[in-house]
Amino acid sequence: MKVKELIAILKKMPPERDVIMSSDEEGNSFSPVVDVSTHVWDTQSGDLSAEYYRNKKTNEVTPVHPEWEKVCVVLWPE
Repeated sequence: MKVKELIAILKKMPPERDVIMSSDEEGNSFSPVVDVSTHVWDTQSGDLSAEYYRNKKTNEVTPVHPEWEKVCVVLWPE
Protein backbone atom coordinates (compact mmCIF):
# COMPACT_ATOMS: atom_id res chain seq x y z
CA MET A 1 0.00 0.00 0.00
CA LYS A 2 1.21 3.48 -0.82
CA VAL A 3 0.81 6.55 1.42
CA LYS A 4 -1.65 8.10 -1.06
CA GLU A 5 -3.84 4.96 -0.85
CA LEU A 6 -3.81 5.04 2.95
CA ILE A 7 -4.68 8.76 2.94
CA ALA A 8 -7.63 8.13 0.59
CA ILE A 9 -8.96 5.43 2.93
CA LEU A 10 -8.40 7.51 6.08
CA LYS A 11 -10.13 10.56 4.57
CA LYS A 12 -13.37 8.54 4.54
CA MET A 13 -13.11 7.77 8.28
CA PRO A 14 -14.21 9.87 11.25
CA PRO A 15 -11.08 11.75 12.43
CA GLU A 16 -11.53 10.70 16.07
CA ARG A 17 -11.45 6.97 15.26
CA ASP A 18 -8.59 4.92 16.79
CA VAL A 19 -5.96 3.33 14.51
CA ILE A 20 -5.28 -0.31 15.45
CA MET A 21 -2.57 -2.59 14.05
CA SER A 22 -2.60 -6.36 13.78
CA SER A 23 0.56 -8.11 14.96
CA ASP A 24 0.41 -10.44 11.97
CA GLU A 25 -1.73 -11.29 8.93
CA GLU A 26 -3.68 -13.90 10.90
CA GLY A 27 -4.88 -11.36 13.51
CA ASN A 28 -3.40 -13.14 16.54
CA SER A 29 -3.27 -9.87 18.50
CA PHE A 30 -3.95 -6.17 18.01
CA SER A 31 -2.40 -2.93 19.32
CA PRO A 32 -3.08 0.78 18.86
CA VAL A 33 -0.70 2.63 16.54
CA VAL A 34 1.35 4.96 18.74
CA ASP A 35 4.06 6.29 16.42
CA VAL A 36 4.97 6.79 12.76
CA SER A 37 8.52 6.95 11.38
CA THR A 38 10.40 6.80 8.10
CA HIS A 39 13.12 4.26 7.42
CA VAL A 40 15.10 2.85 4.55
CA TRP A 41 13.70 -0.47 3.41
CA ASP A 42 16.29 -2.93 2.07
CA THR A 43 14.30 -4.56 -0.72
CA GLN A 44 16.80 -7.44 -0.99
CA SER A 45 16.55 -8.69 2.61
CA GLY A 46 13.25 -7.11 3.67
CA ASP A 47 15.01 -5.43 6.61
CA LEU A 48 14.47 -1.89 7.80
CA SER A 49 17.47 0.30 8.48
CA ALA A 50 17.74 3.61 10.27
CA GLU A 51 20.91 4.30 8.28
CA TYR A 52 19.95 7.34 6.27
CA TYR A 53 20.74 10.99 5.81
CA ARG A 54 17.97 13.49 6.55
CA ASN A 55 18.17 16.91 4.91
CA LYS A 56 17.35 19.25 7.81
CA LYS A 57 16.00 21.96 5.48
CA THR A 58 13.72 19.80 3.33
CA ASN A 59 13.29 16.85 5.75
CA GLU A 60 13.95 14.48 2.82
CA VAL A 61 15.52 11.10 3.54
CA THR A 62 18.39 9.71 1.44
CA PRO A 63 19.53 6.09 1.88
CA VAL A 64 23.19 5.54 2.79
CA HIS A 65 23.48 2.51 0.50
CA PRO A 66 22.28 2.79 -3.13
CA GLU A 67 20.61 -0.64 -3.04
CA TRP A 68 18.40 0.63 -0.19
CA GLU A 69 16.26 2.61 -2.57
CA LYS A 70 12.93 2.34 -0.79
CA VAL A 71 12.17 4.88 1.91
CA CYS A 72 9.01 3.77 3.69
CA VAL A 73 6.60 4.87 6.40
CA VAL A 74 6.42 2.57 9.41
CA LEU A 75 3.44 2.39 11.78
CA TRP A 76 4.47 1.28 15.26
CA PRO A 77 2.13 -0.60 17.65
CA GLU A 78 1.87 0.02 21.36
